[in-house]
Amino acid sequence: PPTQGVCCECEASLREQGRCPFSVRCRSAWFCPHAKRCIVCDAHSCERCRLQRGGPELVATLAKELRPARILLDFDRTLASTRSGGLPIFGKHSCDEELLTLLWEHRSCCAIVTRNSHRAAIGDFLRAHGAPPEIPVHVVQKGCSKAEFICEGVAEGELALFVDDSVLEHVDPRIAGDESVCRVLFVRGLL
Repeated sequence: PPTQGVCCECEASLREQGRCPFSVRCRSAWFCPHAKRCIVCDAHSCERCRLQRGGPELVATLAKELRPARILLDFDRTLASTRSGGLPIFGKHSCDEELLTLLWEHRSCCAIVTRNSHRAAIGDFLRAHGAPPEIPVHVVQKGCSKAEFICEGVAEGELALFVDDSVLEHVDPRIAGDESVCRVLFVRGLL
């Protein structure tokens, strides 16, 4: 029987080719070569790829287990409910309470890395929601890689935990290829 409108033989053939059988929009970098699953369409996580899908509970668990030297959180649609670089407005937008707790528990190694250009407003917004005042907010310009900030400052033998809701950020070759970076594709409401 077909799965999501794809016959079993076509699905198996596409998976063997390292391609998602469910969407032509999915890129090969989104495909786990170990399990032959799409990170997005199959909702797949792979420890060997150092890329897992999950919400704030997974992030907290990984922070506790891995004890990373750096924890780097995206702002829009991850830490906050803002979207696409929008100005964060207290009372209109919310902050994830579990990730706020994480900021307090690991404040010496946490930072925000975002493409949202409203750096000062983000800091004010986070403090208004009870975040530690010393959490740095690093803005990455459009067209630049978050890898510059994510991969810097991690000494040999240390780990960085990168949390972002965009698969495109996670499959940046410099981030995906850095063995010291563990990645969480942040999603809410997992089935």
